[in-house]
This record gives sequence, C-alpha cells and structure tokens, in this order.
Amino acid sequence: MLRTKTSLLESESKEVIECPRCGFEMKNMTTCHMICSNCGAHLDCSDKSFYW
Repeated sequence: MLRTKTSLLESESKEVIECPRCGFEMKNMTTCHMICSNCGAHLDCSDKSFYW
C-alpha cells in the first residue's frame, strides 16, 4: 500500500516525545519547539538529535 504525503505527516505528528526531566508527554508547539505541560521543560531545534 502506498502512503500519501498527508498520511506520512499525520503519523509523524503522532510520535510521542517523553520529557527528559519528568517523563511526561511533551506537546509540539511549533516545528522545532516542544514544551512539557507537566514541568515546563522546553526542547528546541538544538535538542532534536538527542530526543526526537
């Protein structure tokens, strides 16, 4: 089965990134900026190769 560009993007957006500080699920704010709604930790583009 062929995957469309839309379905590929949808599957990528459902990837769960765990907060390195507290283990809670991080929320995607922008393309390269995530925040933990539990403890407030931030991840950005400079952290990308380490966490996602």
